[in-house]
Amino acid sequence: MKNSKVIVLLILVLCGLYLKAEVVGEILGNYPLELMKHYISQQEYDLALQVLDDYQIEEENADSLIWLAANVHKIRQNYNASAESYAQVIAVSQDSLLVDDSVNNLISLIPHLAARNAIDLLVRAVKNVTAEDNYLNLIMKLAELYEANYLYSEANDIYTNLLDSDQKIDERSLYIKVATNKVFEKKYKEAVIYADKAEAAADSVLSAEALFIQFLSYQALKQNEKALPPLMRLYLNFPSFKAIFEINLSLAEMLIEADEKMAAWYVLEKYYHLADALEKELIIERIKVLKDSLEIGSEKMHYFDNIEFDFTPLIEDEHN
Repeated sequence: MKNSKVIVLLILVLCGLYLKAEVVGEILGNYPLELMKHYISQQEYDLALQVLDDYQIEEENADSLIWLAANVHKIRQNYNASAESYAQVIAVSQDSLLVDDSVNNLISLIPHLAARNAIDLLVRAVKNVTAEDNYLNLIMKLAELYEANYLYSEANDIYTNLLDSDQKIDERSLYIKVATNKVFEKKYKEAVIYADKAEAAADSVLSAEALFIQFLSYQALKQNEKALPPLMRLYLNFPSFKAIFEINLSLAEMLIEADEKMAAWYVLEKYYHLADALEKELIIERIKVLKDSLEIGSEKMHYFDNIEFDFTPLIEDEHN
């Protein structure tokens, strides 16, 4: 009986020691993290970073220490070191909250970095993330960075891969991005193909961007007969484009070329009240030439005030 009591007592003592050891271990394990937070709260940033150097290799909370260091570097506006640290957290951490925050901070720091460094960091981060939202945010930022540095082919590789993937994406927007980059690359035939895909992806809703790309591409290809229909649809369906002088002038010139001089006159006159002084002079000159060629002697600028021109015959499917 005495032996049983002794055994029970020993077990209780050992359990108590084990629990104490767990608590002490937890306290000691959190010590570097809490110490670093303390130094940051006191704005002792050099000491905070020294904690990372002293404990990072053996510390189980290494990702949290690196994240804190990234914040310190950001406070000090040492953006390269901050971005590098956030990228490191993304690579090593299993904590989704730390990774999410690091992704957002890395993206926010991109404008402060040299292009080559920013691209390298984003490429690394893209390879290390697993959450779909983080992947899309990083990969789209990378594409945007490629475009800002005239690397249109690299950006389009990203967009076309996304279009071929199962990711939740806005297809229409990506087709427009690819088409726009094709215009910048002077690959106008391919630009038209992707602009057409953007319209098809829009559930029959007209896309101003797609129409504008079609117009620019056909115009660059010197196929004005194909450039006119999308420009006409752009003019009629998107009022904001009606307020752009270059659009009105291009449309008038194409209508003249198509021997639709009355339509060209109508377009120029309707824009007249929006024009500035120099534009008005040019419009008056163009209309005078048109009236002379049409042998119309009217001196009135408001010839079409009570007339709505019917453009329906001019809006044909440019692929017919």
